[in-house]
Amino acid sequence: MTSFTTSSQKARWIWKKDALLERRTLLFNQRLEEVANSLGIPRNVASTLVLTIEEEEAFKQYYAHKIPLICVNINVPDKVSLTGLTYFKRFYMKQTVQKYHPKDILPTCIFLACKTEESNIPVEQIAKPLNSQIETIIQTEVVVLDTIDFDLMIYHPSRTLR
Repeated sequence: MTSFTTSSQKARWIWKKDALLERRTLLFNQRLEEVANSLGIPRNVASTLVLTIEEEEAFKQYYAHKIPLICVNINVPDKVSLTGLTYFKRFYMKQTVQKYHPKDILPTCIFLACKTEESNIPVEQIAKPLNSQIETIIQTEVVVLDTIDFDLMIYHPSRTLR
């Protein structure tokens, strides 16, 4: 097993605040361009149709806070909740909520966390309380895995306490 200091988590997923803001600004500008080009409108008009960086952050935070509550509701270990939350945050470091709605990504991240943390929970048990479609969770799984670069190993702070 690798240590945190040599892990992909440290190399790829630990960001300084200014680098993170730069990344969010880049995603915002890309989304703005996509909307302007697809609708054939100027950027200043498209900016009224795209969430601001602050609005997007608030939206992500709202859904991120739901993950632990959902995990308690479906009776999975805390480690699954923490891993799912980490996957969710990693996903949105590279994607926007306007391209992939959190209601689709959230159950997928929990499902992936159940798999990686070896918690045998069927997808139906995750989908039902969230009114999610099983097919959507399964289809979105590849998108999430690809976006997080298949980095599934999570070094939780609680790991050092064991």
